[in-house]
Amino acid sequence: MRDFMVGIVIVDGKAGSEAEFTAGEKLTVAVEAWQAFDVLYRLKGVVTAGGTKVPLFFMAQIDTVKLDLDPSSVPAPPAKGSEANTSDQYERREKVWRDPALQALGLSSGQAGISQYVQKLMAKSWAPATPDAAYVVFFTKYMAKWMAYADQSLGRITMCYPWLADLTDPNADGTGGFRNTGSKGWGEANIDHVVAHESGHIFGAPDEYADSKCSVSANAGHLHIANSNCEVSNATSVDCLMKNNKEAMCPATPGHLGWVDRNNNGTLDVLEP
Repeated sequence: MRDFMVGIVIVDGKAGSEAEFTAGEKLTVAVEAWQAFDVLYRLKGVVTAGGTKVPLFFMAQIDTVKLDLDPSSVPAPPAKGSEANTSDQYERREKVWRDPALQALGLSSGQAGISQYVQKLMAKSWAPATPDAAYVVFFTKYMAKWMAYADQSLGRITMCYPWLADLTDPNADGTGGFRNTGSKGWGEANIDHVVAHESGHIFGAPDEYADSKCSVSANAGHLHIANSNCEVSNATSVDCLMKNNKEAMCPATPGHLGWVDRNNNGTLDVLEP
């Protein structure tokens, strides 16, 4: 854990279309993103109470990009189980709106542009602290493969705002929900916990919910700790940020995040020389 610079990019859609953000929604993005950092600060405090402190500090900037892109040009999200869960399926939706947004920021398309944006965050002078690492969070009302996802290697989180905000219950047969995807979002008031969860992925923590196909025997995170709170065939699984977006920590997640000092020498294991 270190000082992080977070770039929040609001990809605002074509005027008058369903992909255009209202002023209120833009404010919600800003508030929920900042509250996500507070969620992580509070969890850090609980985990390290009375023990070795975790150096963790967030700085952020918001960039808003306006596109003249028809939302119908972006493939619709898939119905549950209708297509493979591959990186290509994520990319074929995201690139349609992400690459024009990156270009509007004066950057290259694709992964190169994301990396350039992260490097610009790192190179900028910040009064509170010098960032040790950076990542970007895209908020968009264009469609995506899933409501929220992260790529640790790229330092990128993607948040599909209308899907996250939608609370339409799916049907028992897996149909219905948001645009017949068989799933619903978390509501606008809970976007902060979703951003915190996805940030957990950036820091190395794995998913723990059953639909992620997690395994209790899989090692993950900074310290290669077993994903022992994965709920698949696990009656002892408990609430956790990485399981159900709860503001709680299971025993395994601090190790995935690197928030442990196993030899009690006053230095986090991940920061040992």
